[in-house]
Amino acid sequence: MALVLLVSSAVLFLIGRRQRRDRGNDDFSPIAIFRASRKWIWRMRVTQRTPDTLVVEEGAGTAIFFTSICLGVGAISVIIGWTNEKWLFVIVGTVFALFGLKIFLFNRTRTHRFERWRGMLAIDSKGLLRSDRRELPLDRIADVVIEEIRRRGGPSYYIYYVTAEGERIKWSDFYDGSKENTLECFQSAREFLGIANAPAAVDNEPTRG
Repeated sequence: MALVLLVSSAVLFLIGRRQRRDRGNDDFSPIAIFRASRKWIWRMRVTQRTPDTLVVEEGAGTAIFFTSICLGVGAISVIIGWTNEKWLFVIVGTVFALFGLKIFLFNRTRTHRFERWRGMLAIDSKGLLRSDRRELPLDRIADVVIEEIRRRGGPSYYIYYVTAEGERIKWSDFYDGSKENTLECFQSAREFLGIANAPAAVDNEPTRG
């Protein structure tokens, strides 16, 4: 139990610390961390738009939200189970905490940089343990499509590149909850690639629970 609580607290602190560090501020108080994270982490958004360059950055908010929920639920379940000798609660809580830890360690946020002067798209993936870059020639991108996944709680929207060879490259692993922001990024990419007036493909998947 102590290990789960320690790991949960450490991860939540590191999440906030990383956001504050990236902003060049050394105030790591809980209130400062919350305020900084709330302003910065949530939405995928267009951060630069010129005739030669388009930059779309993915916020880490959804992943951090799920990490916090899993670690919080896990810690509470372990406490309840340990104090009341409900071992099933301890097991379930540990699973939640480990899942939250997995998201924290292995999730990566992406920045999509379209550069007309180079004729390239650079996709930078940044994570805690690993960062990498993938580049695609702009003329290899045949289309940008959006996929709608219907769930009982409401639809989710995911953007994909479709290459000339038929490969589908997903923009983001998480949907940030903002249809407006997602559609703005989707349309901005199509406009930059000169396919804004082409029929926009929308893939629909069946309702998921």
